[in-house]
Amino acid sequence: PASGGTLSLYGAGFAPGGNYTCDISLGGTLILQTIATAVNLTLIECPITSWPGAHGKASVALSFLPPAGNAERPVASFGDRSLDVTDLLESISQDTASALGGFSLTANGWGFSPSSAYTLHLRSSSTSPSSSPDASAPCTFLRHTALSCAVLRWPSPAGVASVTLSSSSSSSTRTLPGRASLLFTASLSGPLSPLAAGAGSPVPLSIPGVGLDPAGAYECA
Repeated sequence: PASGGTLSLYGAGFAPGGNYTCDISLGGTLILQTIATAVNLTLIECPITSWPGAHGKASVALSFLPPAGNAERPVASFGDRSLDVTDLLESISQDTASALGGFSLTANGWGFSPSSAYTLHLRSSSTSPSSSPDASAPCTFLRHTALSCAVLRWPSPAGVASVTLSSSSSSSTRTLPGRASLLFTASLSGPLSPLAAGAGSPVPLSIPGVGLDPAGAYECA
């Protein structure tokens, strides 16, 4: 994933204690170079720090660093587009919000691309992950680690919503790794009705709101 990890390269004849680098390129441009460790004769591990750009199909090459004064020597290239670096959702900028919506939150993650269309999907605890979301929030690219998402009115009873992120292109839509949660709270949304009533006769009072639960017990005070 674009958040980092360890890349294992398998081969033969590696020198434990030798100086190696993993060179990772995207679109022909070197994106990341890390010091690699020869664990044994057949395994080299490359620590991959957080990805500094958009997700994509990267190329991996292994080089040997000889003693000072000698040029770096290529050892192996694992082929064009040999590493699939995936974008992912790590967190969102708030954990509580009014069901009225009308606000923007920041989706934090890794590997976001300005050429992808991202959408947050929010589902109540009673909505299956495979079902259509209760609400969706279109996102705008800010940088490779952040998106701004416009959240509209929450149409379900107040409670904790599961938050996932999808990316769409002209040919497909995919759900990114990672999940967050957002607690929606009920809120009044307009004026009372009626605004006046006689003192001696009971009158039903209508109070518009959002996030109200038909099964809930409410009291006017």
